Amino acid sequence: MATAAASAGWQPHQLSILTAMSVPLQQAWATAIIAQLYAAGCRRAIICPGNRNVPLISAMLAHGQWQLRSHLDERSGAFRALGWARATDTPVAIVTTSGSALANTLPAVCEAAACAGALLIISCDRPENEHDCGAPQTMPQAGILQPFCQHQMALPDPPAQQDLWPGLLARISDIAHSCHSSPGPAHINVPLHNPQPWQENPDAGKCPAMLIEDQPRGTDPVPPSLDLGPIAKAQRGVVVVGSDSPVDTRTLTAWAAAGWPIISDCLGTSRSAPLPTLIHQADLLLAAQPHAWDVDTIIRCGCAPLARPVWEWLQRQHQATVLRFDQRPIARDFCHTSFHYAGAGKAAAMLHLPPMDRQWHHSWLAAQERCSAIVDEYLDGWHELSAAALACRIHRPQHLFVANSLSVRHANIFCSPQAPWQGIWGQRGVNGIDGNLGHACGLSEALGPTRMLIGDCAFIHDSPALAAIAEASPALQIVVLDNRGGRIFDQLPAAQDPHLIPWIRSPQPGNIADVARAFTIPATAVSDRRTYIQALAQPLTGPQVIHVQIPDGPHDHLQSLHHRLRTTMETTT
Repeated sequence: MATAAASAGWQPHQLSILTAMSVPLQQAWATAIIAQLYAAGCRRAIICPGNRNVPLISAMLAHGQWQLRSHLDERSGAFRALGWARATDTPVAIVTTSGSALANTLPAVCEAAACAGALLIISCDRPENEHDCGAPQTMPQAGILQPFCQHQMALPDPPAQQDLWPGLLARISDIAHSCHSSPGPAHINVPLHNPQPWQENPDAGKCPAMLIEDQPRGTDPVPPSLDLGPIAKAQRGVVVVGSDSPVDTRTLTAWAAAGWPIISDCLGTSRSAPLPTLIHQADLLLAAQPHAWDVDTIIRCGCAPLARPVWEWLQRQHQATVLRFDQRPIARDFCHTSFHYAGAGKAAAMLHLPPMDRQWHHSWLAAQERCSAIVDEYLDGWHELSAAALACRIHRPQHLFVANSLSVRHANIFCSPQAPWQGIWGQRGVNGIDGNLGHACGLSEALGPTRMLIGDCAFIHDSPALAAIAEASPALQIVVLDNRGGRIFDQLPAAQDPHLIPWIRSPQPGNIADVARAFTIPATAVSDRRTYIQALAQPLTGPQVIHVQIPDGPHDHLQSLHHRLRTTMETTT
């Protein structure tokens, strides 16, 4: 395959411009790298300030076309870049200084690898002669992210040999392109000498890197035909849609028209689509009737379901034929002992599925209707579930971001198909509570007004991101459900040991609203339903925090809801 440099028509005489530049070699090298990344389609970056990355920051500023944000903390900054990348569907870089700064990007890199996010890590490093000799802020950086980056490159010290530039810049271009064409994180390590003052360069616009144009990616190929043999005789089939599904609404609509029940996570593309067979509370339904729904065919779209009752139900369907559509090749799946992998683009070739028996999908829809009625009745009053439901159903901003742990599980129950969100976002690659605020910050900067639902532990865990939120001032409404610790553990067997409770819940001291105000973010504390509804409906022109103080009490409303559903469903059945 021809390199980017060759395809752009690199000629040896063009490199003579470098020798004519009246700037130091390192400045010319940094200018070329930044111009090359921009030409390759990476045009947004989060800057985490340090001394070693000053040359790249200066080159970005001198270039004049980059969209830049400054961020103090590399961990939440990398999540901010990931959110920006997901919202814009383009590669976004984070530029770090040397040393442990790079290591702090690892959680976001893990998430980007799991959710196919176009995150480009550009780490500045000490030159080769300063390694292994006790120099400060120095550690082995090349390859540190290797298990999670599909592409990586360790550049040499700024090369004085001009004949090395075309190949190195072409490789940089290839990495930036691949970060988007086959989405996932990539890493470029850039050794630099101690930065010197930036010099004005009248020849900057003539830099050879500017001659490498962005390569066209082409159009998606016509979807290949797909053998429907494995599912041609389906009679009791379902479609399960998780996050990052490659199957579009048009295809799902055709499948629903054939009577296939569509089980959708709140983060799936189908939750807000007008699908006549949509099942949007399968986690409650299958927890209440775990053995009532044996199927013969399962079509899986995207990531695994986020709720344990759904994927445990999938694991019990040993006799079912399973067809999987995913953004990336899948070799194994913890939900299934065997499956047929159909790639990402083939779903459009199978619009016409075998029709399901009317009684089959009517049974699912009737159960969904009963489940919804029980949930709606249960949400009167003032407690954690009603607070979560109101955040999911009172529509003010355009987008909703739900943090991990209990928040995303609440949203999976309470985000109804009628809620007109333009998008419901989450961080379900590796499901951590780290970086959720930074991730939501990047999304809201790109998408516009956004509400975030988050718990108190996840909020405190990523509190350094509040500095960036205050500085960037996105229209981000942060609803913090303060139930005094990690209450998700109350749903697990470990909660039965009273000695473990204070250790695994990890309640945090301090006042959420005061923390927000310390970062100059307006905050409102609410402790009743009426005040809360008023706070949710207030105009959103910048960041704001709503501190929801959940009333104390021994009553676990989520467990009570599950018990009521089981009792009602068993009686109805």
